[in-house]
Amino acid sequence: MKPLLTVAELLAWCLRAPAGTRLDAQAVAEILAIETSLLVQGPEQITSTTTWRERLWSVSAETRLGVVEVAEALGRPASYVYTHSRTPEPIPHRKLDGVLVFTAGEVRAWLEAREEVIAPGPRDTRPLRVLKR
Repeated sequence: MKPLLTVAELLAWCLRAPAGTRLDAQAVAEILAIETSLLVQGPEQITSTTTWRERLWSVSAETRLGVVEVAEALGRPASYVYTHSRTPEPIPHRKLDGVLVFTAGEVRAWLEAREEVIAPGPRDTRPLRVLKR
């Protein structure tokens, strides 16, 4: 089934539409589902398959995490996170209403400072290419 508009055409239409124009969410969802080859039956079926162990390295440095997310990112139980928030060199954290709060960037830096490289692999030295759209 071909959508009435592509995502690019929908975006262009939205940019030209007068302020306050309303869109039917179902119609937009159908265009996005077709364009991205997703078959979405309902919002309850939309789930993230990436874990915090992966996401920790790709989210913004300012992303705030709780104990459960940090534990998942470290592959350790929550008790490890609590214990290592009280050591002489703790996981960098804050408290908000008595609850531990971490930022992804600080957790990444803490991990990198403590990891021990046993057998280093070759570094990718190719220059970074920026693709223009």
